Amino acid sequence: MKYKEIFIQDDGNLYQVEVGDTSHGAATIHFGSSFTLRLNEENIDKLRELLYDVSRDLAITRVSKERS
Repeated sequence: MKYKEIFIQDDGNLYQVEVGDTSHGAATIHFGSSFTLRLNEENIDKLRELLYDVSRDLAITRVSKERS
């Protein structure tokens, strides 16, 4: 069962990221057809925190460069 789906883009490629199968205390995250993660709530929160921290650092760097 598909729960959520987004598309993300790197240096020219578009990737489908889909979260599905939220049963059995875990969620399955598909990165296109090449990579899949099955994570419980604790590990999803760890990944979310890591991504947030990286996003924040990138924003700080961008704003610092814009002000220079």
